[in-house]
Amino acid sequence: MDQAGKCHNLYMDRDVRMLKSCSDLENESDVSDINVSQLQLNRRKFLAGITASATAMLLGPLIQVAEASRHTSPAASLLASETTRNLAFYSPNTKEHLAVTYFDNGRYVRSALKEVNHHFRDHYCGRVHVIDPHLLDYLYTIKMELGFSGSFHILSAYRTPATNNMLRKHSSKVAKHSYHIYGKAVDIRVPGIGTWKLRKAAYRLRIGGVGYYKRQRFVHVDTGQFRAWW
Repeated sequence: MDQAGKCHNLYMDRDVRMLKSCSDLENESDVSDINVSQLQLNRRKFLAGITASATAMLLGPLIQVAEASRHTSPAASLLASETTRNLAFYSPNTKEHLAVTYFDNGRYVRSALKEVNHHFRDHYCGRVHVIDPHLLDYLYTIKMELGFSGSFHILSAYRTPATNNMLRKHSSKVAKHSYHIYGKAVDIRVPGIGTWKLRKAAYRLRIGGVGYYKRQRFVHVDTGQFRAWW
């Protein structure tokens, strides 16, 4: 049986969670697969995207100019100068905590990225996948924008295609080609901060995708092109 089949067999109904171990799959997506030099190049593109987005806002309607003026916090510009970046996470699904320095001395920390890969795993079957480090930069920028020091609650991060298909059967809001299946998206909450505030912060930054799910009380962010929905 192929790997997709191993995970697919777990989804007899939407409430099945971790009934069978997928631990034999966890070592497949080792962080050593990441080309670190390419990451440094992509990081520069990521930062350039922030600058380009800010310029676009200034060329927009007056309401956008006003919003841009409110976004004079050093969050976006500081990212480039932050040589050490820390993040903390809590997964309500697995009851696990993680605090990491994922970026230090101007470089991504391999061991920390590997820990993030595991923490952001598909909690339905336990499969691990490489998480886009720029997604962590996105979260770090949101953290700076809001000025909090607590943990992001991770409701959903990586999903296998089988998990994504299972969820699509129960919700029309789950995209067929979701960024979750590529390790480029995460659904978050932050205790003590309203999800509407999270949404506004991510929207102001205009770094990637922003989805606001008011009734479910979470915000989706991804490293795709800037777009927003709620």
